Amino acid sequence: MNPKVSVVVPVYNTSRYLRQSLESLIHQTLREIEIIVVNDGSTDGSDKIIKEYAEKYKNIVTISKKNGGLASAYNAGQRVAKGEYVGFLDSDDWAEPNMFEALYNYGHAFNVDVVRSGGVMAETTGRPSRLNIFVPSNKCHKLILNPLDLPEFVDNHVCQWASIYKRDFLLQNKIEAPEKPKGLAPDIDFVYQVWVLAKSFYTLPQAFVHYRLDNPNSDKQSGSKMSFYLLLGHLASRKSLFKLGDKVSPKMWAQKTYVEFRHLIYEINTRSKKKRFSLIWQVSRLFKENLKKKLVDKSVFSEQDWATYRLIANHPILFYLRNITKFYKVTGTVKQEKTTWRYFGIYKSVEREDSMDVYLFGTLIFRHEKLRPILAQLDGKLNELNQRIATLSEQVKRGPF
Repeated sequence: MNPKVSVVVPVYNTSRYLRQSLESLIHQTLREIEIIVVNDGSTDGSDKIIKEYAEKYKNIVTISKKNGGLASAYNAGQRVAKGEYVGFLDSDDWAEPNMFEALYNYGHAFNVDVVRSGGVMAETTGRPSRLNIFVPSNKCHKLILNPLDLPEFVDNHVCQWASIYKRDFLLQNKIEAPEKPKGLAPDIDFVYQVWVLAKSFYTLPQAFVHYRLDNPNSDKQSGSKMSFYLLLGHLASRKSLFKLGDKVSPKMWAQKTYVEFRHLIYEINTRSKKKRFSLIWQVSRLFKENLKKKLVDKSVFSEQDWATYRLIANHPILFYLRNITKFYKVTGTVKQEKTTWRYFGIYKSVEREDSMDVYLFGTLIFRHEKLRPILAQLDGKLNELNQRIATLSEQVKRGPF
């Protein structure tokens, strides 16, 4: 079989989810598919599941190696791939059955370097998947020949697995995920290289991948560590883009540095809790270097963001003090949650739709249940109204006699 698409599946201790991931690939509507499963030193029995599937399905290729991290597993699979296109799927995620047929059909028809799907479906515990569209509808189902016409490719969630890539394009440009340092987020460097070097893109609006957020062992749950992984990923991509020289235009650098800011300010304000000052200090060095090399374009920032960028770059201690003394965050959950005002970790209030909690030195000292009395009163009124309606109905049925 000459596969149309080779899909690389890196596996490290995901036995709980691996069968669902592999099943989603086995039952793809695209039959000419090569599934390359890379066991990156798993110790939880994942190897037995891989062996079981490899013995049952001829289109599964297996690789076993010492643990080297996600990037080394990606690269090990990519190097043996035989498909016209190469795709990636993490072993705790799963794909819609028509994913690779849809991506391949457009890639082959338009002979493009990259086909990008427009979003992912994020799975969270106890909630249905939600659709996150990453590509504006006016750019979907279009052939794009200039990377600058598709800045969304490197914005929002920078991910290696939402696209397929022509294998010859990856080989000719020597594009692989960075393997060192081991703790970085490898997708960022890979995606930026693709964005700069690809001559053609095709984009689809559909969401094909269920991106699991509730795996307790994944980097997605690693809190502050993930903030530093992302920073290392941006630093690695920066080195790669410098090596590309004039292929990276000033406008590309402007997009790169703007996305860095958005990603890293989010990490500082949300996920980075234990080592916030260390993260701010390292981000400050990056921003200052960007300003020194004139890689940043003020025009792409809002006035407030531009002021914040320069504050972090030039006065990181002042920014840190401001960050820990006054803070505001809205969490996009089913019930909107606002966290406001922290004085050096002493005071915090968490406001929800139906209550507000106040903490002092990490201890809950006050809870105000704002809406519950109102809702209880409203329920009582509705019950009274229902009883009156029921009584009137009975009277109408009995008639005047």
